[in-house]
Amino acid sequence: MAFVTGNGRRGTLEVTDSATLNTSTVTNAEFLIGNSTSSDNSSVLVDNASIVHNGTGRVAVGDDSNGVASSLTIQNGGTFTANNSVMLVADQAGSTGNLVVDGEGSTLTVGRMLMGDNGAGTATISGGADLIVNAPGSQIGNLEVSAFGGGSGTMTVTGPGSTVTVGSWLSVGDEGRPTGH
Repeated sequence: MAFVTGNGRRGTLEVTDSATLNTSTVTNAEFLIGNSTSSDNSSVLVDNASIVHNGTGRVAVGDDSNGVASSLTIQNGGTFTANNSVMLVADQAGSTGNLVVDGEGSTLTVGRMLMGDNGAGTATISGGADLIVNAPGSQIGNLEVSAFGGGSGTMTVTGPGSTVTVGSWLSVGDEGRPTGH
């Protein structure tokens, strides 16, 4: 089972104005943004609202290998919580994923994150926002930027109060081409 924005066509999802979107509690349920060739420029916006992904499957931003560019933006106190999931930003070779968490109170919480796994991944944490990579009660909690040979990852953390919290370990450029700011 999957929650998909952009599967064969460009998709846009906006969760705004204090709304909450809860996804499936089915084991291995996924949350995918830009899942196939024709879904280029698919996006999810969380603006002063929240998304809670209850599944244990991956959360992917830019998941297709045919040049698909996708984005997830969390702003104005918005939150995206996926405690039991691995977030993949630009998972496949040829994919592009862009992640923005901006503004005080804006928070992304995931169990593990791989950025620029095999594609080109970028993330900006700014304006007092928080990225938390820490799965409570599990051995994951790793943040890996540009983890594999074919990937490139850029992570920028900027502005007073902006934080990245990693529960286990941080790896930058293990085999890929990282850029960190």
